[in-house]
Amino acid sequence: MAFRITLAAGCVLAFTPAFAAEPVRIGVTTILSGQYADRGQSEQYGVELALERINVAGGVLGRPVEAFYGDNAADPATGIAATKRLIEEQHVPVLLGALWTPVTHAIMPIVAEAKVPLVIDISAGQDFVDASGVGGQRLCLQDDPLRP
Repeated sequence: MAFRITLAAGCVLAFTPAFAAEPVRIGVTTILSGQYADRGQSEQYGVELALERINVAGGVLGRPVEAFYGDNAADPATGIAATKRLIEEQHVPVLLGALWTPVTHAIMPIVAEAKVPLVIDISAGQDFVDASGVGGQRLCLQDDPLRP
């Protein structure tokens, strides 16, 4: 989990100007309510544990990392709304998500249109692997024209 968060934070730093004191913001869309909330709460706990370790170690390039959460409730429509809030209201430049494969599929066009990298931390589906192309995706560039 810490690697994924560091990767997401690195994506942010690679594409945003550095301001020494400003924290690195990441968005996390996961299941925080409903029938499968225990799974999302476990993911949230993992994110917070990873952030604590990253920040105690000095953050990413000296900047602390903070997470903003959007509850997708394991529902695609709810996930789309939560993702839009994270992008438009919280202004997160990178997202982790979405824990539930149908929600991941639903939010992919939203993040692509907003040009926000999506780190798929937990979702199943060969189509996610296939979409990465041979050798995987280039770091942080979801719609990179150089990607195979």
